Amino acid sequence: MRNTYLDLRLSQWAEYHSKGYLPSIAERVFFGGDNELSRLEREAHRLTKVKRTAAAIESLNDEYKAIIYGRYLAKMTLKRIGEEIGLSSTTVSRRLSEAGYQIQTFFDTH
Repeated sequence: MRNTYLDLRLSQWAEYHSKGYLPSIAERVFFGGDNELSRLEREAHRLTKVKRTAAAIESLNDEYKAIIYGRYLAKMTLKRIGEEIGLSSTTVSRRLSEAGYQIQTFFDTH
């Protein structure tokens, strides 16, 4: 269950990075550059967060991924997610919390 918007944004990030459109923040700060972040730098920073979030979600098992995608991308209720995957809404809620914990752990370790 891949999100095409997310794929598009990740490919855009890769293009910015590979073509060298992104001036180094360190170069700008340490070599007399402007302390203000450029629009591209802000976008690169945002896309880096998107990339990290996508990697964190991809690290989850399939059931947790389905719950995350259902809740946050498809905007489904816990009850509807439970009906789709055969669990009670309480179990879905618990697993959603566990998925959030695993995502946070991923961020802390990567």
